[in-house]
Amino acid sequence: MNISFKEILLTEVYADMLLDFNRYQYVHNDWFPDKNGGYYLVYQPHEENWSDTRKREIVNQLRSTLGNGGKLFGAYHKGELIGFASLDGKLLGSKKQYVELTWFHVSYEYRGNKIGKQLFNMCAAAAEQCDCSKIYIVASSSEESQKAYSKLGCVYAKEYIPALYEQRPNDVHMEYVL
Repeated sequence: MNISFKEILLTEVYADMLLDFNRYQYVHNDWFPDKNGGYYLVYQPHEENWSDTRKREIVNQLRSTLGNGGKLFGAYHKGELIGFASLDGKLLGSKKQYVELTWFHVSYEYRGNKIGKQLFNMCAAAAEQCDCSKIYIVASSSEESQKAYSKLGCVYAKEYIPALYEQRPNDVHMEYVL
């Protein structure tokens, strides 16, 4: 399979760029936070997918990320966007040690081909150019997503970013040390 990777510039972001992107995921189990700072697994079968309206909202958020000095990377097969990952441009944390991974997705039919790993590595290389030491991740609580982040070397965040925690308290807050 011939996959190409590149940084996506703001001028290359257009409203319908995600319309063919397949965000589908069937989730069997989710991790939920406990009162002691850990997580427990709950059987909670459901499907996740993005509507066309949601895809356009995400494109607007990607534009905003790029407008704030962030970075966006894409994976392409035969000219079609099949994976993307983005970093926000502002530093976070008590010591400004974090930059946030804002989006990280691979189209359903392309998962398991190390595309996510390559996109994540591109984000890590970009983060190293910032004056930070870690990537902050608010990750899906699904068991499958958590396995993927774990394989990349991500661990539970040592410090929570209050604004992000308030927005998504049931997701798993993680970090990756650069």
